[in-house]
Amino acid sequence: YHYPLLVSNGYETVQSICEDQRYVWLGGDHYWLHRFDPATEQFESFGPEWLRSSTNAACSITDILQDRFDPNRLWMTLVYRNPAYPIPFDSRLVSFDKQSKQFVEFPCYGKALYQDSLGVVWMGSTGINRFEPESGTCIHVDYQFEMNGRMVNPLVRDIEYVRDGFLLSSAYTIGRLNSEGAPGKAIHVGED
Repeated sequence: YHYPLLVSNGYETVQSICEDQRYVWLGGDHYWLHRFDPATEQFESFGPEWLRSSTNAACSITDILQDRFDPNRLWMTLVYRNPAYPIPFDSRLVSFDKQSKQFVEFPCYGKALYQDSLGVVWMGSTGINRFEPESGTCIHVDYQFEMNGRMVNPLVRDIEYVRDGFLLSSAYTIGRLNSEGAPGKAIHVGED
């Protein structure tokens, strides 16, 4: 299938893609969430109000996930430059309601997303964060391993549930967490 050109603010880089029963959702730079309708070949774009009024243009939606239990909700990670923090980029968990077209930001940080069969949203960060949508609580779980005689807490770039636990990938390792989020040992550790 050939998709028509997506142009927003002169150019757009697509960082993530998610498909539901009707639309293809694209996460782009400059905080935009784009909805593509294959039936009409039209795009509609949405952005959080709190960022539209900001002069902060260094912002991307880096992961999109369809909620397993609510067909009207998407989960996404919003990564943006935040000069108030010593780390150059900050990331947030955000939900998008497809009916109201409203974004809600949550106090949970990370990039990679996974939602388990209980509805818990897991986010890769320096470790892993467990977000409970019902209570709105976010719990951080450290994920460390030894590399060249020192402990390293890597940035988790992807999360997948396999058999009885999670597989996590980072720049240096593939590791495991059990189904409750307790750290296991690294399966593979690369060179520094």
